[in-house]
Amino acid sequence: MDQSGAFEICPVCQWEDDGQGDSNLDVVRGGLNGDLSLQQARLNFAAFGACSEEALPFGR
Repeated sequence: MDQSGAFEICPVCQWEDDGQGDSNLDVVRGGLNGDLSLQQARLNFAAFGACSEEALPFGR
């Protein structure tokens, strides 16, 4: 990704970079990330390789 907060989709995990960072990990911002917080997306990635189960077929 070129720049944080540019709303690019990560080709690996499918998270939309909405500029959220470590200071607000548990905030749910909606948008393409739906009802996921960054913290939950990170836990999901560690567990099964994508930010959500729905995104799994689209990531690397």
